[in-house]
Amino acid sequence: MSPFVPVWLITAAVLLALAFVARSLRLRHAARLRDIHWRGLIVIALVLALVPAFLAQQFSPRSVEVPEGVAEGPGLPTLDLPQKD
Repeated sequence: MSPFVPVWLITAAVLLALAFVARSLRLRHAARLRDIHWRGLIVIALVLALVPAFLAQQFSPRSVEVPEGVAEGPGLPTLDLPQKD
């Protein structure tokens, strides 16, 4: 299974939490629901979380099924180059 969706959602949740803490520190009290534009913040967090999710998918190992004929065949063909005199 691809790690794309779990990494994407966890990263977005962490970004939302960081934005909430940053806003609360700036206001010097716990931020209320009306203090933050939640819809915009969720969209921004989801878009920014795409970067680590994409990187996690690209760097995760994949298994590939190799047909039987390919696995048993010889390696690369050799080239018989003419000898220089």
